[in-house]
Amino acid sequence: MSPRRFFAILGTLSLLASCQGMQFKDKQNTLEDTLHAYGSTLRWGNIADAYGFLTPELAKQVQVPDNLANIKVTQYNQLSSPVMKDTEASVSVGIRYIHQDRQVERSLTDKQEWRHFEGMGWRRSNPIPEFR
Repeated sequence: MSPRRFFAILGTLSLLASCQGMQFKDKQNTLEDTLHAYGSTLRWGNIADAYGFLTPELAKQVQVPDNLANIKVTQYNQLSSPVMKDTEASVSVGIRYIHQDRQVERSLTDKQEWRHFEGMGWRRSNPIPEFR
């Protein structure tokens, strides 16, 4: 193999690796944006709106609980950095919340699983925990 051909192949492989790295970084950035939006929805918004983050299949199976208007999230802390593999990711979050009518504080650990869909972005692929 000629040196010219070798360097052409090497350059092509480097370009492909660079593109894959950029795609990974893009997915990672959009995952972080999605996780932030999801957390803000739970913490500061309407908890029922978090169900809009579910995968289409899961959204068809899940019914939004009736008691969410009575729940106020008081703390939402990411317990681990997101772990991303190709089109799947996971992260653990600690959530503290109160039942507003009883002022009872509870906490839960939410082990979130996410999947990336082309054209849709990241969607939660496991059920949202119950606020009991």
